Amino acid sequence: MTLSHVLEHLPSPSATLACLRQSMTAKAVLLSTVPNWDSAMARTFGAEWWANNPPEHIWLLRPRDTGAILERASFRIEGIRLRSKWVNLAELTMPARGVMAAQWAASRACGSSRTDFARRYLRTLTLAWDALLRDELIRLALTYCVVARPETEDGTGDDSHEG
Repeated sequence: MTLSHVLEHLPSPSATLACLRQSMTAKAVLLSTVPNWDSAMARTFGAEWWANNPPEHIWLLRPRDTGAILERASFRIEGIRLRSKWVNLAELTMPARGVMAAQWAASRACGSSRTDFARRYLRTLTLAWDALLRDELIRLALTYCVVARPETEDGTGDDSHEG
C-alpha cells in the first residue's frame, strides 16, 4: 500500500492508519512518503518553507513523528529513507511558470489571497538570494519514505509461521 504525500493532509493520521491496518494482510507492506520537517530547507525557510502551508498540510512531520504514528497504529517500522541531493538553495526558487500557476491555484483553493501568496513567495526568493550570495550548497532531505509492515500478535510483523 502506498501513501504518497497523504499523512500530512489527514486530520487524524493515527486513526486512518489503524483503519488501513485492519484491511492489510500480515505480508503487506506500507510505503509512506511525506515532506521532511527536519530537512535543511525546513530549517532554512521555517514558516516560509513550501510544505508549511496550512490548511492544506495539517501536519509538519519528522521521521521520528511518522514512526511513532505508525507504531501507534500497529505497524512495525522496517526502514526510513531520506530522499535528498546536493543543491544550491537558489535553484529551488526559480520555478517554471507552470509550477507557479499550480502553487497559486492550490493556495487560492485553500483560501490564501494573492497578497499572501506574493508575500510568501517574495520571502522565499529573498532567503534564497541570501543563500546564493553566500554560495551555500546544502544537502536536502526534502522528503522521506517510511517502510512498515503490519504488527502481528507475536510482534514480528509477519504471521506466516511454518514449523
